[in-house]
Amino acid sequence: ASGGDAPSALPDHVLAARGDSRRFRELVWNHARRMAEHYQRAANLFIPIGGANTAAWREEGIDRMVELVRTTAVAVRDAKRGAKLVLDIHSPGAEAWKGAKGAAWPIAFLQRIVGEAIGFDAASVRFEQGPSRDPARELLTTAMLLDQYIGRELPIFVGGFGVPSAGDGIERGAWRAAPSTALGAAAWTEDSQASWGVSMLRIALSRPFVEGAWWANLQDVPGERADGLLDAAGRPKALLNRLLSVRKQISTPLGAAAAEGA
Repeated sequence: ASGGDAPSALPDHVLAARGDSRRFRELVWNHARRMAEHYQRAANLFIPIGGANTAAWREEGIDRMVELVRTTAVAVRDAKRGAKLVLDIHSPGAEAWKGAKGAAWPIAFLQRIVGEAIGFDAASVRFEQGPSRDPARELLTTAMLLDQYIGRELPIFVGGFGVPSAGDGIERGAWRAAPSTALGAAAWTEDSQASWGVSMLRIALSRPFVEGAWWANLQDVPGERADGLLDAAGRPKALLNRLLSVRKQISTPLGAAAAEGA
């Protein structure tokens, strides 16, 4: 289950039962368990629920969201007892929170879940910026938001970072470019996406408390988003090679890197 500006990642018949708390909880349990059962041989790390801290779910209230977090966690472990569970925190700058009653500040929600002793093994923080995501921010602010997760009692991942490779930037801003109103002009490009991606990966992995990081979306979806590693036709973008280059750099022992330079 997840929530951003609107609930998502749940089947329509599950969302239709939101007014019946008992039925909704049962359907969420079934959905989470079936997903875990389907992928139990392929994965050990599961994100049973994401975005439960956002305003999209404020009608349920914090207590109910905590209960749904518990429900999905138990459902996954019911399908695979040894599963490692990661709590996914969306909108770390709290843009989706907007002070809404029934929603929670991201860090406060994480601390509530930790205090409930549900049994999560780690938490991931998503940094998705651009159209239909959080507003674009300078990297200093992004780094500051990430640093707020130091010492939060759980290992931290940057679980999904991303920006688009196309767009005028009018809706949610742009990085190192002014939003453009000129016909055909673009504030977001493949080059700016690649530069942001490499910078964000370095920011994440330079933090000793961050266990790992991964890009948010694999492939563009025509008419919906352009923030994939691949374009809509499946062709790699400049971003992919740049990220692989950083991965190679950090996985090469320092002595070997010096020898290659010589």
